Amino acid sequence: MIKSAVKNLTEFPKRLNRRIKTIIVSTGLLNWSQQQLTGQYNQLYARSLGANSFEVGLLNGLSYATSSLASLIVGWLIEQKGYKRVVLLGVICSITSAALFASAFKWWVLIPAFMLMNIIRIMPITDIIIVTYTPFKQRGLVMGFSRSFWGILNLSAPLFAAWMITIFGGIKAQGIRPLYYVQLILILFVFFLVAFRYPSREPFTEKMKKLSIYEFIRSLKELIVRNKSAKKWVMLRYISFFSMGVSMPFIPIWMVEEKGATPYILGLRSTAYTIVSMIAPILAGKLTDKLGRKKAYYILSPITYIGVIILILAPKPEYLILSGIFSGFQVTSFIPFITMFWESVSAEERGKWYAIEGLLTSSMIMSGIVGGIMWQLGLMVQVLILPVLLGALVMIPLLSTIPEVDEN
Repeated sequence: MIKSAVKNLTEFPKRLNRRIKTIIVSTGLLNWSQQQLTGQYNQLYARSLGANSFEVGLLNGLSYATSSLASLIVGWLIEQKGYKRVVLLGVICSITSAALFASAFKWWVLIPAFMLMNIIRIMPITDIIIVTYTPFKQRGLVMGFSRSFWGILNLSAPLFAAWMITIFGGIKAQGIRPLYYVQLILILFVFFLVAFRYPSREPFTEKMKKLSIYEFIRSLKELIVRNKSAKKWVMLRYISFFSMGVSMPFIPIWMVEEKGATPYILGLRSTAYTIVSMIAPILAGKLTDKLGRKKAYYILSPITYIGVIILILAPKPEYLILSGIFSGFQVTSFIPFITMFWESVSAEERGKWYAIEGLLTSSMIMSGIVGGIMWQLGLMVQVLILPVLLGALVMIPLLSTIPEVDEN
């Protein structure tokens, strides 16, 4: 039985078409270089270059603002030009951002770097491609496989980053800076991978009605009015983005400044997080396809709350590694949630849905500023626990009122 399961897992990627394989690998390399390698050091890098807690929150807020405003144009471009050209444009922005990070000498130089870093959100486009080009009863599994593959890919990043930082001078600007040179090289590789391996023809976007940017913006309101569940999804995504923005930038700062985490503790925690993210998503994907999207989410999401509690109460830095294990289930709980989200509209409307979702990231602008102010006032625990309260008391009850869609 175990042998059969392993065989099915190893053979599964062979059954994926080139489009899905290419976008999963490309997004994995981008995530490795932008999130796993440097993600937890971006804020610490800004601090080392002179930014205070409020300015760190402001940098993240500006990043979310740019991404939010750009989503209107990006969603329109998806329907006009197809996924490939939009992904390539996003990779070019990431290349520019990495170059700015590597050359920064003051914290304010990072302003355009943070703004370009997420101006085109590749991960949602990847999820749209998976949902659009994968059969309904396999979407959860493919979503889970993508996260497991990324988890395997990411396994080396935290310890590699810790090793490089230690060699080059510790957790300060001169020690962190070399990571951005590595990032730049990898993103350049991703550009050529997408350019030459991802198919140029887009069957779904080719048959979309071509709208002017004005007509496209007007159609967003029509979509929300026409789709009965859209307003609830708008609220859910707004809350989820707010929760992410209010605490995430300050978790590395909490671990280093309040819990005394060393580079290797940070590396081991990230590795523990990555191992869970590597093993659990395929099981979560199968659970999503078998039990349904909502039931899978109800089972998986509370596990992540335990990780936050351990993060707050950790009596020794070593306990942060345990919090990373439980926090790793954040990836698995997101699989049924995001699959259901993209399924709530037709394939032809997912460019519009991307634009609407992108506008909702504006909640991260306010949450980043709110989190920064609260942190400055000493309300650090409240910043960390707020996402748990919003998830348990608002998101789960609201999701229970939304029906799951039929195959589309």
